[in-house]
Amino acid sequence: MKRVVPTGKLIFERTSFLNENEKHLQCILTHSFNSSIGVFLPEHDCVPRILGDMMDDQMSYYVEQVPLNLLTETDFIKGFVQAGSLCMISYGTCIDSDDCVAVTPEGMLVMSLCKDTYQRCGLDGHLSKAGKNIEKFVVKVDLKSDKFYPGTKYYDRVQWCLSQMANFDFLVTWIPNDGKVCPSSIQNFFKTKSIQCNRLKVNKTNHEFKNFNIPIIDPAVIETDSEQKSCNYDEVFEWLGACAVGIDDYEGDDYLSTYSCPTPNKQASYCIYTQYEGIIHPSIVKQYINYLRQFMKDKKLPWSSVTVHGFVDSPLSWIYDHGFHNNGDNIYTFLMFPNDEYWLYRAIGGQDICP
Repeated sequence: MKRVVPTGKLIFERTSFLNENEKHLQCILTHSFNSSIGVFLPEHDCVPRILGDMMDDQMSYYVEQVPLNLLTETDFIKGFVQAGSLCMISYGTCIDSDDCVAVTPEGMLVMSLCKDTYQRCGLDGHLSKAGKNIEKFVVKVDLKSDKFYPGTKYYDRVQWCLSQMANFDFLVTWIPNDGKVCPSSIQNFFKTKSIQCNRLKVNKTNHEFKNFNIPIIDPAVIETDSEQKSCNYDEVFEWLGACAVGIDDYEGDDYLSTYSCPTPNKQASYCIYTQYEGIIHPSIVKQYINYLRQFMKDKKLPWSSVTVHGFVDSPLSWIYDHGFHNNGDNIYTFLMFPNDEYWLYRAIGGQDICP
């Protein structure tokens, strides 16, 4: 019998923000390429305005036809890779069938290359670990390395190899280390190179719910017991997904397909789900989490959630090779409680490596 490969994996963890290992920061800051962030607030009718302001303050851009060797030039490395936190990901490329390129906030240039491109470029790499049936090769260049500078054999070789490759369109966001430096400096840099660079508009979606059933959740109980005092962790995750696409709670029998809130549940007068789409820097996600932890306590909410979607065609899922395969899942959700405990869900593709 042929072995069936799972279409996706769900990793669940229950812990606390007060954990001295700060595992939540590891999850947030190593997930570099985020395409959307969604916030669900039960028993509340609007998302705090400051969250929208955070998105507006983060400047992101669409940059067209960037030569790859430009990313390894000294003025780019010193001006943006070393002087701030940079996220770049190629746009309009499919991870399973095209060459894909990204730069992480840690200064790593990551290229997921098709076999022909990899053989032509002449740089050392490895066969992608995200799937056995797709011939993609991963090449990494540490742009912050002390040994990576003009005049060295390795630097000159990388420069020449990248100059032989095609240009790429990119989505870019950059946060400078110096608060006095404007993030738009990176736009000015590309313009001085006669490269088209336009500001990206952040798309916002709201789903408002009235007189809406919400699950009763005990942070200490992840699976329903015989007394059913709290909902299962997996049922809650599925329900949050339904809310994210605006599915109303319906328990009638007039339709062939219905969906209802898991039990036990209670009715809330108002609930709100707001999602922002663009290229979202990991530090923005960190700010969201920190703000909502206190907001939830101040407003006496029973819980709140933040869901982050990574780009489905990202070369990386956290720090591991990524492929699309069946769905390209690259998602995590923090379900947060007022006592500083949280449930963490991470959904990845069936052939991706578990973070």
